Amino acid sequence: MTWRECKHLLLVLIFALPAAMPALAQQYQGKQLRPRQSQRVVIAASVGMAIPVGRTGLVDYWLNGVSGKASFQIFADSYLAFGLSTDIALLYFDEMAFAQRWPGVPLKAKDNLILGNVSFDATYSFFPGYTTRPFVSVQIGAEFISEASYKQMINGVRYVYYDVGGHTRLALGLVTGADIQLAYWLNLHTELKGTFIHNDPDVSMITQARVGVQYKF
Repeated sequence: MTWRECKHLLLVLIFALPAAMPALAQQYQGKQLRPRQSQRVVIAASVGMAIPVGRTGLVDYWLNGVSGKASFQIFADSYLAFGLSTDIALLYFDEMAFAQRWPGVPLKAKDNLILGNVSFDATYSFFPGYTTRPFVSVQIGAEFISEASYKQMINGVRYVYYDVGGHTRLALGLVTGADIQLAYWLNLHTELKGTFIHNDPDVSMITQARVGVQYKF
């Protein structure tokens, strides 16, 4: 299976699971699991893909990349949890797009872009106590964007081919997904996250789709 096929399969999985939640909830109605009073603390780790969907400065020269996340949550009750999460994404530089946009200009380096996020989050889980639990989460935090810049001075004329990042901005996140129980203490965790980056001229939004595991204790 190629990397492109893997990305398509991952996207289908992420989008299909939330859409199937109502049917799954009906299927599992009356099949509640054991109470989770002792499972107030949850840690999770997931990996997937990052998709640039921001403004022109980002999508012109950067491709989809890889993404990873780690999170820690404490449940206030069966529905609501608060926690801290951090994720990192690597977007690959599109050398072909650069060559088409600037023919004859030598590429000085392959400027892959790194985005890191630390956020506080609040998560609401639907159908607590059931095998499949969809959820929504809102986040607020900070987004670090690595610097990628290529400028030249030719015959007194300054050329800026691209100039992105090199700063940290306020970020708001919206996450939707589902947790599917594999064991009493272990879940399969799926999510689709959109991050909105405040006051950034180039990287205004990035989407990340991930699959991982969630440990409850």
